[in-house]
Amino acid sequence: QAFFCSSAHAGAVTAMVRFGDELEGRIVAEWQPYYCSYTRLKGWINEMEANDSKSGSERFRAARLTFLEELKDNLERVETFYVTQERKAQADFKALRDGWAASTAPELRQQTTTLLRRLSTQLGAQESPPGKQEKAQLLLQHLRKLEDFAAANAEGFRKIAKKFDKRVQHL
Repeated sequence: QAFFCSSAHAGAVTAMVRFGDELEGRIVAEWQPYYCSYTRLKGWINEMEANDSKSGSERFRAARLTFLEELKDNLERVETFYVTQERKAQADFKALRDGWAASTAPELRQQTTTLLRRLSTQLGAQESPPGKQEKAQLLLQHLRKLEDFAAANAEGFRKIAKKFDKRVQHL
């Protein structure tokens, strides 16, 4: 399945990109093993389609079983990784919050609390304790990567389920 990327200026279709390629482009390199294996799952759908159940193909049943097992494994892998990263971000947030709360300047505490609540508000370097602003920015970057990880995988699972329903479920 493909979708179109259109030019904002011309409004014309400029390129056709397959979802598997688009997903590969969104992958955070160090997290690559934890993403949905969309292309592999799609391969099992192709295998099922090529060996439809109407002929009573043993290959169809084997491919279907493998697909369902791999889908379950993919869901568990993505979920486990996401929860682990979420807990790490929560611990980093707490450490950052506690470090700022220990500050003796009340106006600085107020400013940093606002920063942590929004995670996108930036303090000027002169107002921030050394290293704390950088830690907050790293936490924000991590949360953005995690948000994109979740969105990319949700889209991958949605598309693979739709493809399965459309091309195999009726066989």
